[in-house]
Amino acid sequence: MNLFPTLMLSVLITIGMIPVLKIFALRLNALDLPNHRKVHSAPMPKVGGVAMAMGAMVPILLWSPGNRFLDALLLGAAVLIIFGIIDDIKEMSYKGKLAGQIFAALIVVVFGGLRIECMGDCLPAGAVVPPWVSVPFTVLAIVGVTNAINLSDGLDGLAGGISMMIFICLCFLAYQTGMPEIALLSVAVIGAIVGFLRFNTHPAIVFMGDAGSQLLGFLAVSLAVHISQSSESLSRAFPLLLLGFPILDTLTVMTERICKHVSPFKADKNHFHHKLMRLGLSHASAVVAIYALQFVLVMSAFLLRYHSEWILVLQYLSFCAIVLAGFYWTDKRGWRFPRHDLFDLLSKAKVSIFDNRQYIIKTSFGMLEAAAPLLMFFCCLSLVRVPAHLGYVSLVLSLALMVVWLSRKRWMLGMLRVIFYTMVPYLIFLSHAQVAELLHERGQLIFQLVFGVLALLAVMTLKFTRRQQGFKANPFDFLIIFASLIITRIPDIRNSVDDVSLITAKVIALLFAFEVLLGETRGKVNKLNFIIFISLGTLFFKAVL
Repeated sequence: MNLFPTLMLSVLITIGMIPVLKIFALRLNALDLPNHRKVHSAPMPKVGGVAMAMGAMVPILLWSPGNRFLDALLLGAAVLIIFGIIDDIKEMSYKGKLAGQIFAALIVVVFGGLRIECMGDCLPAGAVVPPWVSVPFTVLAIVGVTNAINLSDGLDGLAGGISMMIFICLCFLAYQTGMPEIALLSVAVIGAIVGFLRFNTHPAIVFMGDAGSQLLGFLAVSLAVHISQSSESLSRAFPLLLLGFPILDTLTVMTERICKHVSPFKADKNHFHHKLMRLGLSHASAVVAIYALQFVLVMSAFLLRYHSEWILVLQYLSFCAIVLAGFYWTDKRGWRFPRHDLFDLLSKAKVSIFDNRQYIIKTSFGMLEAAAPLLMFFCCLSLVRVPAHLGYVSLVLSLALMVVWLSRKRWMLGMLRVIFYTMVPYLIFLSHAQVAELLHERGQLIFQLVFGVLALLAVMTLKFTRRQQGFKANPFDFLIIFASLIITRIPDIRNSVDDVSLITAKVIALLFAFEVLLGETRGKVNKLNFIIFISLGTLFFKAVL
């Protein structure tokens, strides 16, 4: 399977299309205007969903073998994207949205054969739900979850982060149960979300719009149902845990609206993320709190995937009871979180800089500026075997870096981030095993310690810098950590890849060092560009030769 090329291609297409589509958004008035129930204060282009669709669909059309279900799924997704674009340009009523969602659901149910027919232990042994029940029930489930993800898109990075964790789990389950085409589609969506979140993490400069949020919800529920119904070993109830948080949020909000004698479709500010902000959390902290809750459900779905359906249902009901009781208790008591911005505390300590401390920042930054790119170069140099696709990607990225370096220097930081986030994880993964062939045991230990020293230098640079505007932790950084925790807990990966936790720690350390470095360079990145360019060239020539 072309999993890694699919991931990188979807990331690059999404990142490349968003700036282009922003221009069309302004011309077509596809803007999300601020109002009393929204948290943003300026008009935002709603083109992220179209960019994600392009980023995900291109590699699928190139490399997926296709089948009846996948063809119907892509057709249904295309319908939702068209309705979403219309809604993003000219707001539709909820009836129009619902019609598009039902149409897309019917395509994947009728033509794709998707059915919720087996309920496991919830029905007598061997009992199957008849078609006259399973068809409308499946359509209802697809439409319901599509709307749930759509309604969860209320804060920067929220719907994208929730969906990313869902698709990581779906990718592994599809791979484990022998569904390569579903794993490939999941990887493509993950790449598209990663590319989009570079523009959507707080403070966002682009929104996904209804085209994006409905697409993510539709694909997530369709794939989850397909995997659970196609595999005899998996619990039929694992989609409930996997998709449970947005479902709980939507049902809670609609119930509250009905109790107040208003339409359940009338928008308000009573979603869980709104309640967390009213409890005193900042925008970014509320997003991370919901990431943490979603992480609990995703890990529960993964760990309980072979258990009885009743166990998963009880787990979900217990989670719902705890969350709802927590909000009820805090609302009745008037309790508020202490007003400390989590990201201010984690990003930069405010310390007075004395003259005798200047040498600390100069030394730590100087060493960081040299060590981070040289370490990446060493990783490239240490590879004895370089896959051909990695060489071609390196060539494309090196040419793009050269073009930006010579003609569009204001794009340089963005270009470097694209290179770091696409190359560093795979580079560390390959070099971890191959370095052992070059270095003796003591040399390998020193190589591992270099990453720890690099992280220490980055922390010291943050602590003693004079800059007010530099690296600051954001929800995307925490999402990467949650995603890493999910991946490193998967037994098949943990057993097949030696020291997967160490590899993950090295990836995070190097990416953290580069983020701090970019924030502290004040735009002077020529030396960094040169070493990165040489590193990419080294990979290309190793792959070719």
